[in-house]
This record gives sequence, C-alpha cells and structure tokens, in this order.
Amino acid sequence: MTRTLLVLSPESNSLTLLCLGLLQALDQRGIRVGFFKPIAQREPEFDGSRDRTLALVSALFQEASPATCCLDFEQAEDLASSGQQERLESMVLAGFEMAAQGADLLIVEGVQYHEACDSSVAAELNLTLARCLDPLLAVLVNAHDRPDEDVLEMVDAYCKPYERSGLEIFGAFLNCVPAARKFGEKLGRFLLLGCFPFETRLTEARVLDVVRHLDAKVLHGEAGLRRRLANVQVAAMTVGNALPRLRDRALVVTAGDRDDIVLGACCRNLARDTGPLAGVALTGGLLPSEGTLALVKNLGVADFPIFSIAQDTFETVELLRNFRPRIEVDDLEMATLAMEVVGRGLRLDRLIEAMNAPVEARVSPAAFRYRLVSTARQVRRTIVLPEGDEPRTLQAAHRILAQGMAGLILLGDPEAIRAEAARVMADISQAEIIDPETTPLRETLAEELARIRAHKGLTVEHARDMLLDPIYLGTMMVQCGQADGLVSGAIHTTAHTIRPAFQIIRSKAEFSIVSSVFFMCLDDRVLVYGDCAVNPDPSAEQLAEIAVQSAQTARAFGIEPVVAMLSYSTGSSGHGAEVEKVRKATALARARAPDIPIDGPLQYDAAAVTEVAAQKAPDSKVAGKANVLIFPDLNTGNTTYKAVQRSASAVAIGPVLQGLNKPVNDLSRGALVDDIVYTIVITAIQAAAEQAARGRA
Repeated sequence: MTRTLLVLSPESNSLTLLCLGLLQALDQRGIRVGFFKPIAQREPEFDGSRDRTLALVSALFQEASPATCCLDFEQAEDLASSGQQERLESMVLAGFEMAAQGADLLIVEGVQYHEACDSSVAAELNLTLARCLDPLLAVLVNAHDRPDEDVLEMVDAYCKPYERSGLEIFGAFLNCVPAARKFGEKLGRFLLLGCFPFETRLTEARVLDVVRHLDAKVLHGEAGLRRRLANVQVAAMTVGNALPRLRDRALVVTAGDRDDIVLGACCRNLARDTGPLAGVALTGGLLPSEGTLALVKNLGVADFPIFSIAQDTFETVELLRNFRPRIEVDDLEMATLAMEVVGRGLRLDRLIEAMNAPVEARVSPAAFRYRLVSTARQVRRTIVLPEGDEPRTLQAAHRILAQGMAGLILLGDPEAIRAEAARVMADISQAEIIDPETTPLRETLAEELARIRAHKGLTVEHARDMLLDPIYLGTMMVQCGQADGLVSGAIHTTAHTIRPAFQIIRSKAEFSIVSSVFFMCLDDRVLVYGDCAVNPDPSAEQLAEIAVQSAQTARAFGIEPVVAMLSYSTGSSGHGAEVEKVRKATALARARAPDIPIDGPLQYDAAAVTEVAAQKAPDSKVAGKANVLIFPDLNTGNTTYKAVQRSASAVAIGPVLQGLNKPVNDLSRGALVDDIVYTIVITAIQAAAEQAARGRA
C-alpha cells in the first residue's frame, strides 16, 4: 500500500526545496518514492508554461520519479468557486492513482503561496487535498529571524483548520534555522521531522537569473552569465572612489554612459590581488561608446557579463531589492546543493517509521465516491429504474449515462418519459425505455412469476396484472437476468419498493433476514451504519447476521471492516436484556466471521473516538477504530443516522439493502439527484460482486 505525505507551508515558495530533498534522501534509502503535485502553478516570471517544482523534479529525477499533476491552479479555483467540488476531488484522485503506482511513499506538494495566488483560495484548495488523500500531513515554516515561540505559534495557527476538519498533523519541518538554534524532538505538540540550516549559498542568484528578472540585453560576457552574485552595489562616484568600495562577487549597477566604471570594473577583474566581480548592469537604456565596448572585448574578460536595462538606476535597485532568488530548472548545481542541505537536516527515521506503522481503516468521503464511480465504470452493469418519468430520476439518469457509470432501463410511458426528460434537460438517448403496458416481456415474465409464487396460489392471469406495476416488472427483470439491479423509491414507499424483492428475489440461503446500511460520509471518513431502515427489533441471532452482512457490504465497497456492536453500555460495565442481546450477538457474529474484527457491547463514543476508547475499552482491538457500527434496533439506528446527517452535515448514501440474492435498493422520497446517482452506482457494484461470487461458487 502506498503511503502519502502531503507537505504544506503558510509561506511563499518554500516547498520546492523540501520536496527535492525528500525525494533524494528517500531514494538513497532504497524507498520507492514518487512525486505528485495535484494543482500545478505556472508562474509567469518563471516560465509561464511550467510549474517550477514539477519541472525541477522531472529534470533531476527523470524516470526514477516521474512528476505528475492533474489540474492548473486556475482550473482548480474555477471548480471550487463554481460549486463543482466533487469534480475537483475526482480529478485529484484520478491523478493520485496514476502517480502512486509502484511507489512505497508518494510525496505530494500542496498549493504554494506566491504573488499570483490568493492565500485564502490556496488554503481552501489545500484543505480539499488533505481531505481527499487522507495523507500524513506535514507543515514547513521558516525559523529565520523568528523566536521559538513565534515559530510554534505560526505552526499552531496554520494547523488548526486541518485539525478542526478531523485531520491529524503528522509533524513539522523548520527551514532557515540559524546554526546556534537548537530544537528538540518536538516543536510544541508537533513531531519535528527536520531542521534545515540557513545556507547563504542558497540565496546567491546567477547573473543569468538577474538578466531574466530585469528583461535585460546582454552586451558582453555571455560565457559568464552563470556567475553567482553575493551582493548588489551602485557605482555613482568617480571610478577612483568607486573601485575600492566594490566587494567580491558584487553586481555593479551604474548608468549606461559611465564608460569609466565599465572599464574600471573590467580591469579590477583582471587584477590578481582582488576577487572577481559578478558583472555590470547598465541603467537608463544608455550604452557605453563603441570604442569602450571594443576595448572591453580586447581586454581578455570574455566571461565578464555586461548588460543593459531600460530602467534608471533607482528603479533598477528597487527591482533588485524585491528580487527573491529561486532555483531555476537549468540551475542543477544549486538544486543539488539544496537537496544536500535538506538531506542533512531530515530526521528521516521518523518518516520511515510512520510509513511502516499500521494504517487506520479509514476511507475519505472523496476517495469513497471516486472509487464508487471508477468501479461502476469498470463493471458497467444495467440497472432498471421503475420510476422512469420522475424528474430527479431522469436527471440522475442523464449523469449516469453521460459518465458511463451504468446502462439504464427506464420503465413507463415512453412519450411521458421523453417529454419530462426534455423539460428537465436530461439526455436519455442511451437508455432503453420499456412500457409495462405494451411490452411482450410481460407475458414471459408472468409465467415465471406464477411459478415462483405458485405456493401462494398465484395464477398467470393475476401475475400478468401484477406486472403492470413497474416495480414488480423491474424486479422480475432482475430475477430473470434482463437487468442486473433495481433502484426505486423516489415516489414510492419503502414497502412498495422492497416487498416484490422479498417475494421474488428473496434472501440468500445463509441469511434469514434482509437488512440495510447507510454509508455515512463525514468530513474526514466514511462510516457504515446498520441496520437503520428495515428490521425494527432484531433478535441476537438477527443482529449477528446484520453485523456480518454489513461487514461484507463494507468490504465490497473498499472499506476494510472493523465492526462495533453498539449499546448503552461498554464491555461488562452494564447489565440488562438489551445489553445481553448485544453481547450474545457479538459472540455469534465473531463465530460466523472470525476473520473480521468485531467487538461489543460498545458505546458509540468508545467505538468511534480513540481517546474515549483508551479509557473505556483499552484492550479492545475495535474500540476507537470502528468503521462499521451496528445499532441494536431500528429506533436507535434510524434516529442516529438522521441526527448525524443533519447535525454534522454528513452525506448519507442509502439505505443499501443487503442479504438479497440480487440487488434492489430503496430511495428516500426526499432523495436528491446526487443520492439517486450514488444509489444506482452502488447497485451496479453490488450486482457485479454478487455475480462474481456466484461465479466462484
């Protein structure tokens, strides 16, 4: 399994060096490491067409660690601001899947702050990335010229929005740490993952970088453009007074008509008892005389850069004062130095230890939804929708068909269906439409329905009449293989939807009941609640079946089940008939599914909250980690799921019926289009799983 490290920073352009250093250090330790920047930031002053970090990773690591992205910043900002959060998340997760292939650890760089990036937008996008990817989350801050308490306050303030969203901060990195500063194992409550010393050489730009920044014209010395400058000095005095004041590796800024300074600087570079200068910047758009330039060419200083800019001296100095040197893609010397500096400061063993630690069985809502859609596209099953002319159902059908998530059969009057589809602007041209009143299927299916219900005295004539009901017709189509699953309930009661399934499809041989679950998509995880829709007061034996069914459903949808049997009491602390029922059900469920972690009775907080679990059930392997929560009765389950749905703004997908031989699922009559879409998707996946299981049998 690939582990993910998402690195973020509250400061401008500070993550590139950390990512480069991490990639090299981990690669040297023999760890298969990949890099992913979900949201590329193309800086106009850099290149305009490339993201700096992506370009550097590609240049330095090439095929060993291919750098990928899936969105530009502008695209991501548009999706987030226009309410297309789900599409944004899906694109991020699709890119993540590609980048993670073959990697033990994937380094993910968040959105960096810089002049072209609104900080509030960057913060919101980074929060989206953290919720999507469920990563190890680390923060980088600059310690230069900041006392320890200010550094800690900055990290603490930056991390709070993530912690409020239920995300844990793995640790912090400190950049530009003065040599005299010492930090311990932790920075306050945060694990310290690395301290990178302040390295003056990393602030030294090349003359080439300054030429690009000033959009200058090189007059002489192109061979020396890769010289590094240590400082900038203005030469406004006479040459005799200016030369003694010039320091080694200075970029000399002077007016373009100061031939004396130009010649003096060239001569100084020829002297043996002084260090070289970096170059000369000529301001005001003025140029030395032709004779001076000819003399410079004959002095033997072919690698001494001289360049001209349009701005006057004051403007040039201001531009250079605001210039922040950064590693360019063609500056591999500086990139290599940066990786060495970061590598020396990394506390790498802590990261490797975290990589190898057990992972909590948690799936983010975004990852869950993305997995549902991806799986549905792969299995491509056909779902029958008896409420063919219902407007929300038609809008859902439009999305399902447009994205290739399933094939659809709509039941009802074809003219009414097409008219309603046109009204709600739903393209259903790829769906099959069947009229229950005229279809020849009714005759064939009536005979089979009469056979199935013969023990109840059902005749073919009566069966033919029953199949005028679209739900009975659709259920029989599923039973006889004309469709893989059925979804209904937007305008019909639960009883109307599931009664035909109980009569015709029936429950699996190993179960005595049919039950249901809701997938509860919270801010940071997906939980499975069962049974919240079907069985009012299950016995201990039935409750054990519900637990096993719910665990199987969770596993079928990519959630490795950790099952808590809920009660008003934890462990042996309480007594009473209801507690004893849960205790007995726990033992029965464990016996039926010994490979699944199941524990109970547990109170909800002991099941779901690590800190409470440590106090109330310290020896439980389930407490604090449960992701499948089984309620003792329908009253408790239904009340709880609705309370969480409304109070925590959770998305509740379901009810998903389980225990039937073939999938039929009910909708709430208040279902939104999204609810219908995901119920169809879940039904398609259930159908594929059931068919695969029958094939194995």
